[in-house]
Amino acid sequence: MVDWAAAATAGATAIATTAGTELWKDLHTRLKTWFTKLGGRKADKALQRLDATATEIESSPEDQGVRDKAKSTWQTRFEVFLDDLEDDERDALAQELLELARKAEQEQAGAGAVAGDHGMAVAGDVNVTAKDHGIAVAHNEGGINMGNPLQPRRAKKD
Repeated sequence: MVDWAAAATAGATAIATTAGTELWKDLHTRLKTWFTKLGGRKADKALQRLDATATEIESSPEDQGVRDKAKSTWQTRFEVFLDDLEDDERDALAQELLELARKAEQEQAGAGAVAGDHGMAVAGDVNVTAKDHGIAVAHNEGGINMGNPLQPRRAKKD
């Protein structure tokens, strides 16, 4: 008997971690095949939701909260899909989902560090250096001002 809750978690993790990366297309293709085994309407709806999830992650690639929400949502969806099946079919599809997630995990490991747009993924050391009055920044969420700082105003003496 396959642990289908673990399969749901693995599938959801694969979606949350590969969406917005170069590995997404392969996972999407494999999930499309998996969804077709659920039947026409369910498969169509699942694919629409999968595409919407990918779009949401791609629009906020640096927001871990978006990926966490996607993982939680898809874990629940996979659990519902699997729960609606008969035992033998559930075991077979749960096993396929585990294999699909395992393959995605292997591809991620083989690809080295992976990041979405505007992200920085590193497999090793990072050295950031600035020369000739430059600025070296690995991550900046605010502004950078290269001018002289404003001088504080002096209070007038009466």
